[in-house]
Amino acid sequence: MSPSTENPKPRPRTPAVRAFPVYMTASLVGVVAYFLLPQAMQNVFFIVSNLVPMTVILIARQRRRLTPTAGWLLLAAFPAATGIGNAVYFVNSNLLHVDPFPSIGDGAFLGGYVLLAAGLLRLQRARTARRDLSAVVDAAIITVGFAAASWVFFMARLLHDPTSPLSERLIALGYPVADVLIVAVAARFFLGSRRRSPVFGWLAGLVAIMLIADTSFAVLNLLGLYHTGHPIDALILTYNLGWGAIALHRNAFDLTSPPSVAETRPSWRRLSALAAASLIAPTVLIVQVITHRLQDIAVTAGASALLFLLVVTRMAGLVRAVETVLTQRQELESQLEYRAQHDDLTGLANRRSFTERIERAMRHRPDGGVQVLFLDLDRFKAVNDSLGHGAGDQLLVVIARRLSAALRPGDTAARLGGDEFAVLLGDEPLDRSLDSFRTELGESVEQPVPLQGLDLRIAASIGTAIAEPGDTLEDLMHRADMAMYAQKGRIDRRTTAAP
Repeated sequence: MSPSTENPKPRPRTPAVRAFPVYMTASLVGVVAYFLLPQAMQNVFFIVSNLVPMTVILIARQRRRLTPTAGWLLLAAFPAATGIGNAVYFVNSNLLHVDPFPSIGDGAFLGGYVLLAAGLLRLQRARTARRDLSAVVDAAIITVGFAAASWVFFMARLLHDPTSPLSERLIALGYPVADVLIVAVAARFFLGSRRRSPVFGWLAGLVAIMLIADTSFAVLNLLGLYHTGHPIDALILTYNLGWGAIALHRNAFDLTSPPSVAETRPSWRRLSALAAASLIAPTVLIVQVITHRLQDIAVTAGASALLFLLVVTRMAGLVRAVETVLTQRQELESQLEYRAQHDDLTGLANRRSFTERIERAMRHRPDGGVQVLFLDLDRFKAVNDSLGHGAGDQLLVVIARRLSAALRPGDTAARLGGDEFAVLLGDEPLDRSLDSFRTELGESVEQPVPLQGLDLRIAASIGTAIAEPGDTLEDLMHRADMAMYAQKGRIDRRTTAAP
């Protein structure tokens, strides 16, 4: 087999790409092994499940040069803080045989949520520096809906528990509040993304598992059913270890990569999520009324009203966005229409527009009388050859301005191409003969033009034609063209320059 027909060798995989499946496999094995350990070792394993992702994030950030540094360090600090909390719990329960609440461990747990939120916000700011009001409003809708449900089912019960002192109730309340904080930051993070990189799916799944695990843990605690080794620990360990996988993911850089394009309209997934979130508080309110649980109905009603205002704000933003898009489209269409009808250099009508206007004038005046003038600059090529094409373009612009200034409001000046111009006279009769007008037009064109330190004088050959009954567009333009070249042949005009 010749070298050209051999299959190319696969590209070597980077260490991070190889480490990702290894880390995920080891994490899965660890979660399964956890349930085979005695209870004391299970508590130790929880600490390990925090230290491992912290170490992995720090090493991956250094070796892969993940940025921003502050964002990844804050993400690494989250499992570190949680590990401190688990270590305090282990010491209290296994060495001191006490179960104080609140304790230093609770401060570490709650502080970890704040560090995680700060890390996600730092990554978000690195991806896009501009303010995205639509993403902020959408995140607020999701957050208020989640907070309303959390208040009714968890926060209110914890706050109004008469069997616990105020300090315990406030610390216990901190956990669902921390979940609301994570929902707010995560919603802003994901809704502000325009990329569909796989790493966003991994991170979204990790946050979802975390919220499900925290909610389930809170329910089990309220019912007195949680114990170390409970099946819910599988979810807790999964999101603990999962943070290390994010740093090893081959697309980890996409978390801070700027979006390539701006979102022009919300996706159906986004609209579905917003619709579901906006219905949470009203649904909870209805359930409260039906079940006669009216103790905190004011909070739910307030959340419903706030959601209504946020939805109205979002709709107003969408209307403004649509209006902006329509305005931009109209402006673009106007620009395209203008460019299709006008010469790019001089701004005069182009050949297509000029011929269309002649046709309209001839249809309006079928008995003839439409008057046109064709103008050709003499020895214009010499200007281009001696002074350059830039100077030639400047000269054409000056001539175009002089033609426009010499015409009446109903007349049309056009550039047909190169150094050829044309004039279509409007319906209003001239106050002088066509030949006199042609002479005045030529004198206006032949005035000196300051160009590159010279007073350039350039003459023009001008031919005229008047439409007769039965003439076609081609007939009229042909006669004007022939008259122009006849004028050029009869008169010896020269281009002169004076210092």
